[in-house]
Amino acid sequence: MIRRSTWIVLLIFLLLLTATILWQKYKPEKVADVTPTVAAGKLLELSEADIVGFEVKNLAGKSVAAEADTTGKWVLAGYSAEETDTNRIQTVLQQLSSMSILSNLEQAPAADLVGLAQPGYVVSVNLKNGTKEVAYIGNQTPTASGYYARTEGGNIVVVNKYSIDTLVGLLDQPPILPTPLPTETPTSTPEPGIVPTPTP
Repeated sequence: MIRRSTWIVLLIFLLLLTATILWQKYKPEKVADVTPTVAAGKLLELSEADIVGFEVKNLAGKSVAAEADTTGKWVLAGYSAEETDTNRIQTVLQQLSSMSILSNLEQAPAADLVGLAQPGYVVSVNLKNGTKEVAYIGNQTPTASGYYARTEGGNIVVVNKYSIDTLVGLLDQPPILPTPLPTETPTSTPEPGIVPTPTP
C-alpha cells in the first residue's frame, strides 16, 4: 500500500511537470506581445532644412502657400514677411518633415472608397534641390485616428491625424500675425472758462 506522503510527492511532481509544459507552450506568445513594432516610416522623405516652399490646396481650389525669400525669411503668399507668423510656419515645417505613416495597408482599398480618386487635399513641398514632393490626402479612417494618403505613384497608407489637421487647418486660419489695433491720439480738452483762441 502506497503511503500518503508518496501520493503528495507524486501530486507535486505532476503539478510541476504540468506548469513547465504550459510555460514552455505559452512563452513565445508572451515574447511576441512585448516585441515593439517597427515604425512604418514617413510619408514624405525630407528634412525640415530641405523645404523652401509649400502649398496646401483643397478640392474646392482654396489654397495657402508660403516660401522662403532670399534671406531665408518665410513669406505667406499675398502677404509681407512682417505679416507672416513665422512661429506657425515652423510648426508646419515640422509636420511636413515628420508626417508619420501609421499603417501600410496590405490590401489597399479602392481609391474612390477612401477619398483618393479625387483627393480632399493636395500638399506640395518645394525642396532646395529644385524637386517637388506631393502628397494626396483622402478621408479620415473609420476610427478617426488618421487619414488615408498617398504620394505620387505611391501606395495608399494611413498617416498621422495630427500632422494632417495642422496642415489643412491653414486653409481656415492662415499663418498671419494679428493686425495691431491703431492707437488713438489724445485730444486736448480746454479747461473750463478758457476759450481757445483760433489760429490765424
